[in-house]
Amino acid sequence: QASTQHWGDLRVQATSAGTLWDHLEERFPLAYNDLFTRYTRGKDISQSYAMAIARQESAWNPKVKSPVGASGLMQIMPGTATHTVKMFSIPDYRGPGQLLEPETNINIGTSYLQYVYQQFGNNRIFASAAYNAGPGRVRTWLGNSAGRIDAVAFVESIPFSETRGYVKNVLAYDAYYRHFMGQKEALMSDSEWQRRY
Repeated sequence: QASTQHWGDLRVQATSAGTLWDHLEERFPLAYNDLFTRYTRGKDISQSYAMAIARQESAWNPKVKSPVGASGLMQIMPGTATHTVKMFSIPDYRGPGQLLEPETNINIGTSYLQYVYQQFGNNRIFASAAYNAGPGRVRTWLGNSAGRIDAVAFVESIPFSETRGYVKNVLAYDAYYRHFMGQKEALMSDSEWQRRY
């Protein structure tokens, strides 16, 4: 079975190629569930949120590399990996080649996601944008909006179309994963809805 063999990328690819858009369980497999359970335990980020980031980043292909050098399930840049490993004292990291190993990638990726999530007040909109475009850009956008707009307007005001789509996808994917895990599936938390951006 694809899910037990960690073939989530093949499930996603098959549903996309076959235009089977309604087969959500296949499009959003609980891939690497055991590793995400382990590496989100004790963190503020939810397992479903970390899995949504991985689904958006790699469509569950553990060997994917971006043209700019991001690697693996959570598409981690080598410099980000080095910084995160030091910040969180992650043992046994020997270099960028390990980012193609699912366990190493998920360990470092969830740690970095925890870092940006905490940096932006446990807000998934900001953390997702920061994971994609960098924390500095998110701080600039927040400075520009200066607390005058709501969540939807903030997302729509993100100047990079890739990041705008990324944030929307991650929030939706998180809701799907929470649904499949039997959890509340609201698109945004009360604090995310009520905050001024």
